[in-house]
Amino acid sequence: MLRGNTSNSKYWLTLLATAPIFFSGMSQASVVDAKLLSESSPVYPFEYRKDSIEGWVQVSFVVNAEGIVTEPLVHESTGHELFEQAALDAVSKWQYQPASKDGVPVAQSFNAVQVEFHLDTSNNYYEDSGRNEVEKRFLSRFQKGMTAIERGNLKEAAKKIKELQEREKRKWIEASYLWVLEGYYFDKAGDSVKAAKKFSHVMNNGSQVLPRAVYVEVLKKAFRANIMNNNLLGAVQVYEHFEAIDADHDGLKSLAPYYQQAQSFLAGEQPLELIGILPESGLWHHTTSRQDLQLVTDGKKLESVHLRCDHQQQSFSNVQKQSIKLEPDWGTCVVYIDGPAKTQFLLTES
Repeated sequence: MLRGNTSNSKYWLTLLATAPIFFSGMSQASVVDAKLLSESSPVYPFEYRKDSIEGWVQVSFVVNAEGIVTEPLVHESTGHELFEQAALDAVSKWQYQPASKDGVPVAQSFNAVQVEFHLDTSNNYYEDSGRNEVEKRFLSRFQKGMTAIERGNLKEAAKKIKELQEREKRKWIEASYLWVLEGYYFDKAGDSVKAAKKFSHVMNNGSQVLPRAVYVEVLKKAFRANIMNNNLLGAVQVYEHFEAIDADHDGLKSLAPYYQQAQSFLAGEQPLELIGILPESGLWHHTTSRQDLQLVTDGKKLESVHLRCDHQQQSFSNVQKQSIKLEPDWGTCVVYIDGPAKTQFLLTES
């Protein structure tokens, strides 16, 4: 983990910049991964710093054969545009020793880092107990929202969520609690796709600030939401993360049979179907687990379908139906899809 500071030394931001953070590549023995040589710390946007706003941005990018970062894009984020632009600007300036294959420099098409923006008035953010404090008004609305969900009153829960979403001055822990509330809301409403997305945010960014009991419950719900959405690879990743932090937890044992079934299915040859819906903002993305992909929309055209693998990338435009063949030596592949919001499509892997 690398740390950098803005022009005002009171404010800190943290970069997870030393290696890909989402997926482990399937590099061949003759391939040497790109190595980070120098980095530029992002500038903490003044407007957000002034208003005590924190956030994070996950950036995917290509390192070309000259070691230059190209084609950076936002993989996920807290939705703050200025953080997104600051992260993209910074990562674009990083320098790498390029990847090589059989000693020859080659492009490495999938790289991913998380850029974190933390506000802190102490010398060490992780020793600042204030990061675990939630304003009483925020906590009250959160608790009322959770109670409404438990009682099945989704209209009241949606009202509390909207009130919390409209708060601009949001600390890291408050954002994490909001994702928890949103995840529970979508889970109760039967929207496993949105529930899985919110729970994923909590899994990746809430462990430092949320109570362990809350965090563990989110992991269990994240696993189930991914299973319901037929995102078996996502479910496997949640389970293995859960196992890494508490291998003896009773909740993990209850999920073990479903984890084993998911592993068995992924190792088999049965087609895997996933229904996707494009979000209101940002890109839809999915990590593939098969070599052959078939994409069919609900009739609308997708603006772009971008396949970014460890050692290869492909792009398609104006897509209604598209077949894609992945080669084994391409490594881990992620599909990024852009187009009209709420466009539905079926992605079949075989």
